[in-house]
Amino acid sequence: MERRSFLALSALTVGLAACGQSPKGQTKLILGDQQRGLRIPVEAANALEGADYQVEWANFSNPTSLFEASSSGAVDTLMAIDNLVLLGAIVGRPYKIVAHWKSASDGIGIVVPANSPIKTVADLKGRKVIVSTAPGGTADGVFYAAIREAGLKDDDVKPGYMLQPDALAAFERGNIDAWATNDPNLARVEATGARLLRNGVGINKSVSFLAASDQALNDPARRVALKDVLHRIATAFAWSNDNLEAYAKIYSEETQLSPGLALTTLSRRGRPELKPITPQTIADAQVVADHYAARGIFPRKADVTGFFDTTLFT
Repeated sequence: MERRSFLALSALTVGLAACGQSPKGQTKLILGDQQRGLRIPVEAANALEGADYQVEWANFSNPTSLFEASSSGAVDTLMAIDNLVLLGAIVGRPYKIVAHWKSASDGIGIVVPANSPIKTVADLKGRKVIVSTAPGGTADGVFYAAIREAGLKDDDVKPGYMLQPDALAAFERGNIDAWATNDPNLARVEATGARLLRNGVGINKSVSFLAASDQALNDPARRVALKDVLHRIATAFAWSNDNLEAYAKIYSEETQLSPGLALTTLSRRGRPELKPITPQTIADAQVVADHYAARGIFPRKADVTGFFDTTLFT
């Protein structure tokens, strides 16, 4: 399917806007994004200034739609947490992982209402726990790591899965015993008295991957542009880390979060830096892939080495 056609058909889930265009640039990149996680810092840092190629952003509310767009050739890049990108590669989606970043895990955790009798993660046995990511997502990973750390078996607590808005409403009504979620909702309920049982610090690595489509990587002009734009994204990450309060103000305006909630959310991510793929990156990814294959979330075990391009971003 032609790239434009897919984006037109996906108008409900895709926000497409031109940005950073140069009248001289004939090469165009369409950067796949989730909830403007890349676009906001890039634009805040004015990181695309002077680019001699065109950039358009395709914003998606969930990874599934983004991955489908990538498979159709509608976008040139995608970004998501490590295991989701690895799963896509295992099932044959046509892209290579070209860069990664790590975030702090303070903003992922399990909370209970302020007056809950649940005091520890071990007390979750037999309780109604809701997880607000898909199986294998960030909050799901922290949930399982936390119960194992507490000495429970995986089947001692059988979580239900619920979208963030629905879970937030259910938690605030007192309809669930515990909630595994991430910022900004984690910070939001903590601010109103919810108690944190365990966050992801020490039990979750919070790695995200940025991948580029095979089609773009095999196009000489787009490959050159991809190489440049990765360095510009890295510059934007550095700017946001070094100018946290200014970035939080912009982030608040763009996301409609309160200034305080925006600052808490960004502060708890630590100082993420876009980095190249190294042998250690691939070795760590192999551990992740083996883990999710053992859990049955991945369809099979796989050697992940071929899922990476180590030459684009150096």
